[in-house]
Amino acid sequence: MIIKGDEENLKVSFTVDNMVKLTFLSEGGNVVKYITFDDFVGAILAAQHKEDKVITENITPILPPNTIQYMELTNGGYIIVIKKDKCNIDIEYGDKIYKKVGIPTLLFAFRMYQDTLQEGYVVSVKDKIINADTPIYFYPFSNVFKDTHICWGNKLPTFPDVLYISNIADMFLSMPNSSHNYGFNSSGLEYRPLLESLEGKIFDESILLSMNMTYSEWISSIIN
Repeated sequence: MIIKGDEENLKVSFTVDNMVKLTFLSEGGNVVKYITFDDFVGAILAAQHKEDKVITENITPILPPNTIQYMELTNGGYIIVIKKDKCNIDIEYGDKIYKKVGIPTLLFAFRMYQDTLQEGYVVSVKDKIINADTPIYFYPFSNVFKDTHICWGNKLPTFPDVLYISNIADMFLSMPNSSHNYGFNSSGLEYRPLLESLEGKIFDESILLSMNMTYSEWISSIIN
């Protein structure tokens, strides 16, 4: 084979003793050089690696742990989806703090613009590995609308770096709870008895109420 370069052509041929014959073709005469096959392959790979360049406009920022998805928007903002694994947390409701209440695995989606949270969403999942077909369930507690919007009140938080956005999830979970928008679960319990039943226990996923929606459908509803 002949490889064309800027100043000369290179003819490559292989010998019976596993050597590579390089013939440099030029107007001033041909130059022949022999190298091992391993050296030949190494030179090709090195040349390919040298040509690889990072497309800087496609580099994402350093993302928080448990980031599921990061999407840049045409207005300069972005949506980030963060997973919070099943755990136990303290929940304040009324005049009492319920200790180590079991909560399900949660997916938070945050729409950000110029370091400010525009909208937040939260749903529950049962799957450990999240993919496009993962079934989505309602958030089983309070302060979340049926369309999965989080009720924040009047003041939305600002975050100068995407790396710290996982703090928004913890901020939401530490907010005082009310009976506002409670009821999207199949426990049949009022809010206070539900919290009492979950103190010090692993969350019972059987009470999660299906949204009849997959992860990809949920994300599409947020984007659109």
